[in-house]
Amino acid sequence: MIGSVSFATVFLHLLKSERKIEDLDVKSSVSKETAKGIFGAGADSASIILGTKYGIVVGVLDTIKAFVPMLLIAYVIFPLEYYHLLFSLAALVGHNWPIYFRFRGGRGFSAIFGSFLAVDWLGAFSTTIIGVLLGMVVFENLMIAFSGWLWLMTPWLFVRSSDCVFLLYSASLIVIFLLAAAPEIKEFLS
Repeated sequence: MIGSVSFATVFLHLLKSERKIEDLDVKSSVSKETAKGIFGAGADSASIILGTKYGIVVGVLDTIKAFVPMLLIAYVIFPLEYYHLLFSLAALVGHNWPIYFRFRGGRGFSAIFGSFLAVDWLGAFSTTIIGVLLGMVVFENLMIAFSGWLWLMTPWLFVRSSDCVFLLYSASLIVIFLLAAAPEIKEFLS
């Protein structure tokens, strides 16, 4: 239920934006065709429509909606259990397919980052820095710089914890992300 709060959609409604997320389009770098309506309701879309300031606010709120409840569950309510990981997965599913907004949500970068912060704050920051460096310096690829931390999360959590539960958890986050981002991935690859 908490994950289903789409702050991008809420801000678009509160600020009475004439532009809608469904109206956003992207040009394929390969085919030069334009695809409409493939963007999700997240911080990127809010930034494109409302500006950088609101995009950052939406991203921070999406991060907090996963981070704060996970901390409460992990350290206050069930400190010796893995329930916070299940909450993280549920929050991501809610974010990507929100029940309050006809199942049209974001892709989950901010929600995943908030979850990663709650599980291993050092890993969240370290993999972000390493991903940006790999993307910008080694591969000279903006997409790797943007998403590298997501792919580094699984080995980081497994090495740090030596717990297969975290391996399964991080792999599940990535699968949920890929399912939600499938339209964008398909468009960029075509």
